[in-house]
Amino acid sequence: MDAGQRVDLYLRRSKKGALELSTAAQEARGREWAERNGLTVRHVWTDKLSGSRKDVKRPDYDKALAALSGGEIKTLWCYKLDRFSRMGAVAVLTILDELTGARIIFDSDGLDSSDPTHRRMIMWRAEDAKEEAERIGERLRDTFGAAKSAGMWVPSKVPFGFTRTADRRLAIDEKAAAIVRRIFADAIAGTSMPKLCRALNDEEIPSPSGGRWSTSTLYGILQHPTYAGWAARLEGHKRVPYRDAKGNRVRVAPPIVSEADHAKAADALTSRTKTHLDGSKRGDRSTPRHLLTGLLRCAACGRKLVASSGSYRCTAASLGGAECSAPASVQRKAIEFMVGEAWISRLAASEPEDELIHAVAKRWIASHKPDAVAERNEATQRVEEAQAGLRDLLDARYRRKEFEGEAMRYFPDLLADAEAAVDTARRELGKLPEPTADIGYLLDGELVREAWAVAPLEDRRDLLQLAVDEVRVTKGQRGYGLTRERVEYVWATE
Repeated sequence: MDAGQRVDLYLRRSKKGALELSTAAQEARGREWAERNGLTVRHVWTDKLSGSRKDVKRPDYDKALAALSGGEIKTLWCYKLDRFSRMGAVAVLTILDELTGARIIFDSDGLDSSDPTHRRMIMWRAEDAKEEAERIGERLRDTFGAAKSAGMWVPSKVPFGFTRTADRRLAIDEKAAAIVRRIFADAIAGTSMPKLCRALNDEEIPSPSGGRWSTSTLYGILQHPTYAGWAARLEGHKRVPYRDAKGNRVRVAPPIVSEADHAKAADALTSRTKTHLDGSKRGDRSTPRHLLTGLLRCAACGRKLVASSGSYRCTAASLGGAECSAPASVQRKAIEFMVGEAWISRLAASEPEDELIHAVAKRWIASHKPDAVAERNEATQRVEEAQAGLRDLLDARYRRKEFEGEAMRYFPDLLADAEAAVDTARRELGKLPEPTADIGYLLDGELVREAWAVAPLEDRRDLLQLAVDEVRVTKGQRGYGLTRERVEYVWATE
């Protein structure tokens, strides 16, 4: 069937229980529209996620756009524009600008992206959707902020060692708090997290989830401000003290450990890391001493295999976390030889157009031509800045209402200038040549084997990581050697 006769449906609902049309109802409406317009529904894409946050990945949204831009379909149907995106006019128009011979239908809004007369209305509706999302976000932030500033515990999950009272305050759970105090005391005394983790698991002390302890759980406890009594907020992946409008920390609970002990534990963790020239911080033993450190995974539980004596072993049994039903263990020399041979064979058998070679080239460029990559990144940033300027102008017109009355006559020229700035930035980005990778030798069996043979450990690790994301190993039978059936490779992709 011709792509022009097919349509995909994109459905989205923020969360269960929200006052939104269900995905089933959206699908029924989409199928009715397809039937009226003589099209066949090829695929239904569904996300039950926010459409207004940049950090939320919507996998089916990305796949639907890929199908449209890749020519698999010529029409993508969506119930309403705010189901498609709440990121504003620039985000939507950027997508529409990249469509050639394809269209997006926003059914409830009565809009068709292929109709030039609908473009301005799509822009207005997109800004309306963004503004509504921002109003909702502001109301939630105001509500949560007020509650936090009043010393109330807002999140649904309560930190280990506390219970929540009826008035949303935190009280100490003495039984669990005793374990927390021990963790802090041992950390201050210099006990490593793996060693403490093993001790807690050996003593069969349940973790906050009721299962086994993991080092990540211990780090989370030691870095959590609430154990010293303070309200917390997330900054990246780390919890830091929350501050009210006046910049003051907010007391949210009786402390389980003193502020001094909380600081000492943090210092103890920091003292076991070192800062490198690139600004990164890693433990003193962070430089791998074995070829496959960080690449090997236990196929049963997904945990890393670490070098121990002459083997690589699953860490689940000793470091905690989810219990492993079949912990993998493999002789170090055997697996290192097998992985090296697989890497050589896989690259030598690849063609220049293979996805793996594209991924290898991309990683090689990032490592060997950082200046060219930086130049393109700067050009990309200029495109984003021009888009931000256009977005701000649209906000001024449609959200902040700055172009009312006589001022409106200036808006069309300013809009044309802002759109021209975006076009210019895109053209400048287009002029920059894509950096090329000098990896021809990796496609030649003899040359790649020669390169592998003379490379020192660190270079071998770098070569492996150009093409391999991870190697999964299953548990073997006692008395039997390593077989290929026990090893699965996850090759790099773009």
